[in-house]
Amino acid sequence: MPTALLEETDPQNDTTKTQALAKTSAVIPVSRQPPLPPRAPAAFDTLLDTKKFTNGADSDTVKVLYKQFVQRTAGSVQRVSFASWSLFSDDDAECLRGLFLHLLKTPTEGGGAGGILLEHLNLSGTQLTDKGAFLLVRVLSEIKSLRGLSLMNIQISVATLTALFDGVRLGGFQSLGYLDLSWCENLAKDLKDEDVEALLDIARIVTERGRRLTLDVQGWMQLLSISRKGWVALRKGQERLSEVEWIDSWEGTN
Repeated sequence: MPTALLEETDPQNDTTKTQALAKTSAVIPVSRQPPLPPRAPAAFDTLLDTKKFTNGADSDTVKVLYKQFVQRTAGSVQRVSFASWSLFSDDDAECLRGLFLHLLKTPTEGGGAGGILLEHLNLSGTQLTDKGAFLLVRVLSEIKSLRGLSLMNIQISVATLTALFDGVRLGGFQSLGYLDLSWCENLAKDLKDEDVEALLDIARIVTERGRRLTLDVQGWMQLLSISRKGWVALRKGQERLSEVEWIDSWEGTN
């Protein structure tokens, strides 16, 4: 069953505990309910102001408690997953972007650079498009602890690939070791010869930093519209970047 999970490191010991977004149970079924992505405190306050409370003081208390949660817990979350949550949209991605920006600007005790320890974000199988992904990727590039990004089977195109390339080119994604762009049909269909170089450059720059990269592009083969010249450049680039683990289905393709 698809779930949205946060995992944080327990400061009392080195074990990892899994927490649901609402912190009411270990796992929340999400297939039949709209997503509730965590927000930055200011955005949460704005949302709360639209709700009715029987006592005005209740609203203030909730705001304080949420801010404390963000300061004490959100920065230590290592894995966030909305995988297969079909109702997760660009607006929800904007909520996440706002939270990550807040954490980057607000260091927390025991946190990494910018007070955030996020290692893996999984948004596969959601309704995310370039509108939400482009801006989110720009912020993700600043998270030095981020090791894996899963964007499988979402409606992104070359615009998001460009954002990924720009992030890497400008020194971001310092810890990236896993990138899943598999089964992104729009991206594969939009890819032109010049975009092949951007894809290869992402891999090249990451490996030049001394890191190994796994790059998943399964499901692209029958959709690519690049020329034979583009295919040759792609295959030669793959052979040249032997440190990269390419997950694809291009064997025998000319």
